[in-house]
Amino acid sequence: MSNVFLHRIFYLNNREEVKLKVFEPQLEPGLDWRCDIEIDWPSRKWSRRIFGIDPIQSIWIAMQIAHLELISTSVRSDGTLTWLGNSCLGLPTIGVSTSAAIGSRRPATKH
Repeated sequence: MSNVFLHRIFYLNNREEVKLKVFEPQLEPGLDWRCDIEIDWPSRKWSRRIFGIDPIQSIWIAMQIAHLELISTSVRSDGTLTWLGNSCLGLPTIGVSTSAAIGSRRPATKH
């Protein structure tokens, strides 16, 4: 695994640290670029290898996947995850709003 390239600390229920680590992208021989990510939850560690066509895409997708993991795990555990005291985690999403990613439903609007 490469060096930590980016990191951020979130808080679960305003007291427990949750650490996101994004590692420096590496070129995989015969493949694309790989960006490893880790999330250190209070009770476990979660990690994934994410691939992209170039270093920027691998980082972007890695941050999107990390965002989904952070939101879905905190919701499943009935916890509140915050960054800088706010529920907006400041990470990109995969083509959906944060509320849609965690299952909120809004009434349909007519156009």
